[in-house]
Formats: sequence, C-alpha cells, structure tokens
Amino acid sequence: MKAYLVTGQIATGKSHFTSIIKKNGYKFFCADSFVSELYKDKNIIENIKCINKDFVIGNSINKDKIRNNIYENSEIRNEIELLIHPIVKEKILNFVDMYKSYPCFVFVPTVNDIFLSIKYKKIIVIKSSKENQIKRLLKRGYKIDLINKIINYQSKLELKRILINSTIENNSSLDEFNKKIYSFLDNEKL
Repeated sequence: MKAYLVTGQIATGKSHFTSIIKKNGYKFFCADSFVSELYKDKNIIENIKCINKDFVIGNSINKDKIRNNIYENSEIRNEIELLIHPIVKEKILNFVDMYKSYPCFVFVPTVNDIFLSIKYKKIIVIKSSKENQIKRLLKRGYKIDLINKIINYQSKLELKRILINSTIENNSSLDEFNKKIYSFLDNEKL
C-alpha cells in the first residue's frame, strides 16, 4: 500500500499541500472536491432535501446553509455523514486500489472511523495555530462565530497520536511550509 492520508483542520494548509502534490505529478483524491461534485447529483440533492428542505434552493444544494447548521446540530450532521461518508469511502477505496502500485495521496478534512478503516502507508496531519486558522478564514470571508464552531468541532475529532505518522506544522511563512512539505517528500523518497 502506497497511499498516504493527509488530514488537518480547516485553514491549516491542506489545499496548498495538494497543489504541491499535483505540481509534482502525484495522484491524489480530495474528499472536499469529491463532495462538491456529489452535491450536484440529483439523488443526493433529494436526500439532502429530505434531511432539511432549507438546504436545497431550486435544484442546488446550499453548502453555506449546511455548513452553518452541521456544527450546531449533531442530528443533522450525523444524517448528512451517514449519507455522504459511505460514498466517499467507496470512492477512496477505488482510488487507492487503482493506484496501489504508486505513491498517492488522500486528502480529507477530518478523519473518523469510516476513513480509518482503509489501510494507508502513513497518516500525515497538517497543523496550524488557532490564531493562524482564524486569520486565514477571516480573509476567506468567514464570520468569527462560524470559524469558532468549525475549529471547536474539528478539535474534538483530533486523531489519537498513536495513529499519526507525521505532523507538518504550518505556522510561519509559505516558504517554510513549502520546505517542510518537500522535506517530507524527500524523507519518503517520493
């Protein structure tokens, strides 16, 4: 198995890590991108509408409405996760199987048992200070209340240290973060 799982809370640097992986020609699967595409599927839209009709406007899922609700309402979050996570897991399994002979990367924002049931070569966590996360999210236009809800929720999902093989800190400059990513790739002989 040559698949690496890369995870980290919101605004820690997963997207930047993904851009470096892409630039260097590695295959990768991004759960966030896949879910965005999944949200365009008519059956998913209908199922989301059954969970909460306000999450669908016309024939489209309103991701902002979902995001604003799932961090407050565990019942809604659980229903959406029960709908989406098995589909994402199946897609990850297919991706990992397709590239089993090559180094590849799976990016997920948060890790729960459904994603940990897949075998990975290593689990990499990207971390940033809460202050840096808040600054980055404010630049993206997030409201501070939502930022705190997301970070607090994701903090509760932190992986047990025993499962983590590598941690990459992203608290300084972009150049320093790049150096850490390339150092990781070099150490892995990728």
